[in-house]
Amino acid sequence: YVRCIVPNHERKPLVMDLKYTSSQLRYSGIVSAATLSREAFPNQMKNRTAVDRFGFLLLQSRYK
Repeated sequence: YVRCIVPNHERKPLVMDLKYTSSQLRYSGIVSAATLSREAFPNQMKNRTAVDRFGFLLLQSRYK
């Protein structure tokens, strides 16, 4: 499922209406999902730590 967020009513490039964009994120459930995810998984590891710990899985999946 892909949900496009429109940055402004006029759909002009390089123009961002923060209120309009925020309301789209809120009403589509994106804000709730992010909040829930943050509460459910409060301990996040740094990218380098994740790569060091799980990087071998990426290498293995390329050769299968």
